[in-house]
Amino acid sequence: MKLDIKRTITEKLTPKEIISYILADRGLDTDVDFFSPPHPKTIEFASFFKRREFKKNLATSLKILEEVKKQNKKIVVYCDYDADGITGGAILWETLHLLGFDATAHVPDRRTEGYGFSKVGLDLVREKYDPGLIISVDHGIMGHTQIDYAKSLGIPVIITDHHSKADEDPKSALAIFHTDKLSGSGVAYFFARELFENLKPLTTNYQLLSTNFDGDYLAFATIGIIADLVPLMGPARAVVFHGLKALSKTKRIGLTHLLLDAGIAGQEISPYEVGFVIAPRINAFGRLEQAVDALRLLCTSQELRAAALAKKSGEVNRTRQQMVEGAVEEAIELVNTKQKIIVVTSHSWNEGIIGLIASKLVEKFARPAIVITISDGQSKASARSISGFNITTFLREFSDQLLSVGGHAAAAGFSMPSENVKTLQSLIEDRGAQLLTDEQLVKTTIVDLAIPFESNTLALAHEIEKCAPFGIGNPAPTFFTQGQILDVQRIGKTKDHLKLYLTGEKSLPVEFVFFGEGAREENLKKGDMVEVVYKLEIDRWGGREKLKGMGKVLV
Repeated sequence: MKLDIKRTITEKLTPKEIISYILADRGLDTDVDFFSPPHPKTIEFASFFKRREFKKNLATSLKILEEVKKQNKKIVVYCDYDADGITGGAILWETLHLLGFDATAHVPDRRTEGYGFSKVGLDLVREKYDPGLIISVDHGIMGHTQIDYAKSLGIPVIITDHHSKADEDPKSALAIFHTDKLSGSGVAYFFARELFENLKPLTTNYQLLSTNFDGDYLAFATIGIIADLVPLMGPARAVVFHGLKALSKTKRIGLTHLLLDAGIAGQEISPYEVGFVIAPRINAFGRLEQAVDALRLLCTSQELRAAALAKKSGEVNRTRQQMVEGAVEEAIELVNTKQKIIVVTSHSWNEGIIGLIASKLVEKFARPAIVITISDGQSKASARSISGFNITTFLREFSDQLLSVGGHAAAAGFSMPSENVKTLQSLIEDRGAQLLTDEQLVKTTIVDLAIPFESNTLALAHEIEKCAPFGIGNPAPTFFTQGQILDVQRIGKTKDHLKLYLTGEKSLPVEFVFFGEGAREENLKKGDMVEVVYKLEIDRWGGREKLKGMGKVLV
């Protein structure tokens, strides 16, 4: 374990000064927009693009929508099967529906259609709906061949996406709305709102749509942004800042039952609950079942259906957790720690969980991981990366071995002929050895500030809370300090965790909790000096506030 301490201070600073140092070191603006992000309804969709290009694409989109409506043709919202695509698909489909269009949603089957556009999926959509227009959500920017095929079928395509793009955009797309400053659901939110603003005369649901864009649609976009690990900066931060509030007080039946089944209804929702409780339940449908059920859960107006689908989301997610646990154990046994990029393969892993396996391997071994599930004819893979190594750009070096590849810096998915798996593994391992240094593969804990123990105060914790929401791009501040042990305890049902009461020379004691560190209790005693890495939180109970340190590392 390596500590990367960004700054050390020895003098006594005010809480505001401490926070200003942290934000400056992260390169974040500390103006009013950071602490009080603007409401997304004040952010122009055009601001994400070149003005002339945006006006052209919007005009083209509005024109085709007018034509589709006149011809009574159907619009298909073709969305990805993960939480980002599902929430974005829910926003766009419902907006079109409430604007009076004949719209439906198509969510690809992960096993038979794969990610994004496919010939199989486009043929299915044409046969079932004969649409006058397809609008993608959370994919399409790399679907050059597939969009060419859609055009050959006479189906125009509008792309809304945020993934890494090639040097050229798909030429056959009718219009493209792509930005990497948002998630797929974020792009869908702003695109749908732009349609609403331009097509208000078409609807009698003006008030409902206005309420949705201030509430539930913001909540949907927030789920997608957090689930897809988009940095919480700029417009993404604005969406999440306001969307978490909307999510916490939502009255939407599907979301309400999802929160009830997850045991978090009635409480303030933070990025933690979204990332580790809500999004996994939405994702579970697409991993193991039919992802369209997740969209139905978000959009249904029927109480019994919402309750049944929410219950199913919990059940499927628990099954997913069990499958991942067993598969990760198998994968760990296959890891060659001499390789700088992990590549593991199996004929038995469900393709819906390989991304989760890859994430666990990165967490354990601190190096990029690629997990491949081998099937007859065609194999699927998912990749996760470490900071500073763009895994999607890396994988595109091997395009001649692949059938498709897409993703962003931290995560990617691809498919390939099964006969290429061994060759590809060798190529990846060799190239990884050339590109990655040993230093990049050391498990590192980033520490914002080393501070005197006396700086740990409730006032500092209150200043930290003003910097929320925390997540990718803006994690909760991490500190390093030295303190003297007043008491040490093992806690938890199985005594797996450690609680320390520490003090400094001129300060009140502070309680620190370290998860999974219970076994270290036997080597610690009252009076010992220890070094700790931690985050500060406020424990609120019975109308009182108490400072607490949540430990990451006991040095």
